[in-house]
Amino acid sequence: DPWSTSATVVGSVAAVPPLLAAQAGGTSAAPRSTRQAAPPAARRAKPVTGVAEETAAIADFNARLKAYVALRTALGNKLHPLSQTSSADELARRQEELAAALGQARTGAKPGDLIPPLIARQIGRAVADDLRRR
Repeated sequence: DPWSTSATVVGSVAAVPPLLAAQAGGTSAAPRSTRQAAPPAARRAKPVTGVAEETAAIADFNARLKAYVALRTALGNKLHPLSQTSSADELARRQEELAAALGQARTGAKPGDLIPPLIARQIGRAVADDLRRR
């Protein structure tokens, strides 16, 4: 079922902001389930790729995402910890420091390194389908 693999990708991406917030010590709502009912149009759509290719692409994306989150966590742990009463200025400064550290650690990064093209297309289709339903 091509929709289930797309839902897994979207679920993986949807889990990123809460996961990153949790890593930064913030709070966020729990991510939604990765299994969602497919709309009728999506059930009739023919898959662009084979299920095996999609499964491999999702596994690859999840590995890339896990490596990125591990890098972000390691770099965040090297920064000066925030106090419990952090000001907006202190939060912004830390965010800029983390962004600079990530940029420095990923100097050779290019589009597609984190989200490969097949996954990007699946995310785009899922977002477009959602927007059409609204």
